[in-house]
Amino acid sequence: MKTIIYECGLPNTLSGGFGDRVIGIISCLALSEYLGAQLQISWNDTPLCEFFDYLYNPNDIQGIIKSFVSHNIDDLKNTFSNKTPIQINEMFACDHLLFNTNQNLWQYLSVNEPYEMYTSQLFAKLFTTILKPKPLIMNIVKQFTKYACIGVQLRFGDVIMNTEREQINNPQYNHFPLGNDLNAVQKILQQIIQENAENMIFVTSDIDILRYIDLSQYRNIVMYNKPSVHIERSVDKDGLDKCFVDFLVLCECKKLYITAESNFGRCPGIISGSPVFKINSKMEISQCNITEMACKHL
Repeated sequence: MKTIIYECGLPNTLSGGFGDRVIGIISCLALSEYLGAQLQISWNDTPLCEFFDYLYNPNDIQGIIKSFVSHNIDDLKNTFSNKTPIQINEMFACDHLLFNTNQNLWQYLSVNEPYEMYTSQLFAKLFTTILKPKPLIMNIVKQFTKYACIGVQLRFGDVIMNTEREQINNPQYNHFPLGNDLNAVQKILQQIIQENAENMIFVTSDIDILRYIDLSQYRNIVMYNKPSVHIERSVDKDGLDKCFVDFLVLCECKKLYITAESNFGRCPGIISGSPVFKINSKMEISQCNITEMACKHL
């Protein structure tokens, strides 16, 4: 196989937000390295090249092309677990494989490195050799990282085609990792602020949190004060840079508090190598390791 192409942003496929897509990219990176193939990224619904030094050229793809779309972890396990590179190549029998997933494939590849080390090595390549952030993004990131060393990521739920208020008032199963009790979220945020009173804290959320929680009373909080934009579900993608800035700032924080079920927090937790604490739907905080951050389905 010559090329593994991570493909996202297609109609009727679950590409998800940036965290989900990072998981997909890392899965394709792992598979490409395992097979000795090149990695390409076909990002169809947002102008990726505006924010990162990456440009996909479909004219480079010549030969037999096949697609594999799966967001089911059992499907990935059954397809790739205990398979050698030769067996995988024989199974697909193509020059280029278009791969669409938001699940952790690399846990099923038969590599020699210990899992946590292997995961760290894969993620370390994301913004250094695959998606290199452009200066316009990094200049904004540096404005926050020179002050903030604690990162807090609060995910309330998927940005469905509703207003944030409707989103909060209409919980759906597994779409609200933090629940919909804003008072409880504010209490956990106060606890984090008190425990890190000597540090500046960067806060990011998938809702316009300033509309619902008054953060002006806290002198040590900073945030990129723009409306949240979800790559897949937001119709208006003006201000998409906030998504990437928030993610990159979390990657550089010295300590992280992330929402337990959110890949947008999990991935920076792996990249940063910093102590990471997860917040679950019961508003409990506990430290988590790289295996927990990389595998939702333990």
